[in-house]
Amino acid sequence: MLTEIRIKNFKCFKDEIIVPAERINLFTGLNGRGKSTVFQPLLCMKQSCEKSKTTDRLFFNWSCVELGSFGDVKNVSTPRDEDIVFTFEFKTEDGYFVASYYFKEDEQDDLSVPVRSVEVEGELKGKTFEISLLNIDEMAVIEKKSIKESFYNLFFDYERFDDPELSFVGGNIFNIGRIHYISTDRIGPGDYYPRESFPDFPNVGPKGQYVVEVLAKTGDRQAKSPLCLRKSEPATVMYQISAWMEYIFNGGRVDIKPIEANIISMRMNADSSKNPFKPVNVGFGYSYLLPIVVSGLIAEPGDILIVENPEAHLVPSAQSRIANFLARVSRTGVQVPQ
Repeated sequence: MLTEIRIKNFKCFKDEIIVPAERINLFTGLNGRGKSTVFQPLLCMKQSCEKSKTTDRLFFNWSCVELGSFGDVKNVSTPRDEDIVFTFEFKTEDGYFVASYYFKEDEQDDLSVPVRSVEVEGELKGKTFEISLLNIDEMAVIEKKSIKESFYNLFFDYERFDDPELSFVGGNIFNIGRIHYISTDRIGPGDYYPRESFPDFPNVGPKGQYVVEVLAKTGDRQAKSPLCLRKSEPATVMYQISAWMEYIFNGGRVDIKPIEANIISMRMNADSSKNPFKPVNVGFGYSYLLPIVVSGLIAEPGDILIVENPEAHLVPSAQSRIANFLARVSRTGVQVPQ
């Protein structure tokens, strides 16, 4: 489980800020004070992983966030030669590890930055380790399965932990790719949705753009017990989505139907009847909430579910109930910072 994020010289955080992480976290505060910035180191690492698994660069613009250039994200009060630093601490039943990444400015590319150095320390299964890789430019001379390169690719190439020296680590490394992220800027209600291609990791996408496709592929999957709201109905994801929509809104139902090879229709209502309506005639709250409920139901133990502004377009009673839903999601082994 992720237990701590440390950020330095990134956006509004000049001095190192330490953010503890629990099973469920709620970030509140004034606008423009860094709530979204707390998540962005994880999201930048995730999208860099998606863009190039063995990359030695951090990309500011890709699938999760569009942050602009290096000048947009480097703290304005920080000297030019100081690094941006991201540190992540994870704990498991077998121990812990802490990984710090130092990113330097690249005069040739202002939209991504190279990793200057990596420092990793921890203890797993009673074995301690401490590794500092300072010369990234000479990575090419390091053998493929060396202990340094394995840790260097800690977040980017997690499947390469087959080195005998690292046998005690392999099952304990967090997979940075397994982050579900739903941004504030979600797509509104639509009538028809094209079938989408997305990575092997099922997720609704930052804007909820894959939500209908994910439902089509995972609707028959069994929902986890703490998330089964109506015990009298099948414990499938599709049935439980309607159960949660009805609970949160005092009525609600969602149905999807393939109508062509590459087109899926979605219909919903606000009274749990069998009368289907176009989503635009039901309300933005339903469409904005649906990606959150779907993500919570399909997330696996060990995943992280990040939701920005889960309360958007919801009345106070619905806000309280979506908080209940996310608390239940955290009981399934999914970490929920929001």
